[in-house]
Amino acid sequence: MARKEIQLGGWLGMYAALALVVGACAAIFWRQVVPLPIYHIESDFSASISEALLALTVQSDLWFSACGLVLGVGLGVVAWSWFSDMGVLAVFLAPVGALLAAGTAWFLGSTLLGPSNFEQRLVDAVAGDVVSASLEVHSPSAVVVWALAAVLGSLVCALVSLMWDKRRRPGEAGGDEQGGEHVADPDALDVEQAQAQPEQYDAAGGGQGIDLAGAQKIAQEEA
Repeated sequence: MARKEIQLGGWLGMYAALALVVGACAAIFWRQVVPLPIYHIESDFSASISEALLALTVQSDLWFSACGLVLGVGLGVVAWSWFSDMGVLAVFLAPVGALLAAGTAWFLGSTLLGPSNFEQRLVDAVAGDVVSASLEVHSPSAVVVWALAAVLGSLVCALVSLMWDKRRRPGEAGGDEQGGEHVADPDALDVEQAQAQPEQYDAAGGGQGIDLAGAQKIAQEEA
């Protein structure tokens, strides 16, 4: 029992490490593809931004959700393939790993890889400066996408596995009946031999009776 718990802990640790690596890779991709809005500092120290640049703030959530949709499904598949023996618990582990990856991507992308402290940089700017917005997730639904995608991936794997098992069991039974070799039942063979032996004995006895009658007839004619 202790050995199984140690093995389970090792697999859980590997799954958590995988989620962290996936989140780090997602943060790098997220930082590269998202264009950040730029604010211009006017002479009166006010910040202005065009409507076209302001629309770029939506792309941050869109790309974060897209990463979560793809990577979340992958983490769900991995969770089912590693923990399917645990049954329904594998479905609960999938979104946990996906949320861990989402948190890692959000933290690394907004603090380490992307520009942060937007308010402080805006305060320190002078007239004529250009200040880029921070890389942030503005809607919590972008994070929820990661968890839902992981659950979807694990559920699809569970459904495919169930359908495959149902389809394979009748095939195995039919293969044993049709393709397998026919093995005779020893008891049935004994019964058949027991039924055949009296017939053979009667035939042999009948033959001997005909020979004895012929011999007696010949002896009477000679006498």
